[in-house]
Amino acid sequence: MSNDPSRHGLTGVAKTLLTPLYGRAHADRLLPDGGFHDPLAAAVLAGTGFRPDEVLTDRSNAVGAIHRAIVFDRADFFHPWVARSGLHPIVRATGARFRSGARGARGLAGAAPGWTATAEHPVMERIGTAQRISAALLRIVLRGHRPYAVADLRAGGGRPRHA
Repeated sequence: MSNDPSRHGLTGVAKTLLTPLYGRAHADRLLPDGGFHDPLAAAVLAGTGFRPDEVLTDRSNAVGAIHRAIVFDRADFFHPWVARSGLHPIVRATGARFRSGARGARGLAGAAPGWTATAEHPVMERIGTAQRISAALLRIVLRGHRPYAVADLRAGGGRPRHA
């Protein structure tokens, strides 16, 4: 993925927004039984003037984006080791570097004062067999934590914590 702006003018981290838009635009084809349909996404994606090399179109990233869209009111997170390792395809594709992560939904909520975690949902495990196996192996290395998941968060779940 080059960092030259297309008609959309996005560069670097901002360009990562194209991948979830691609997933939404192609949800009917990529996840036909998923119950997710976004008729405007294809038009919006085409209107950006994106180039195919600017978007992670592989099934893993595109279907992951769809599952994240299905849980719209939730927050996704990487385990800190995964986030900082540079191993995720988004790092290779965009050059984006992550400096932090969360060890589970409660860890994510703990980093956001005033929020409480109510649930944690797997993402990698739902994409395909290879990701399910990878997630299981990584959970051993990460001492039971998911490498990548989505958290349900509720605002006002307690007093804000002060650093």
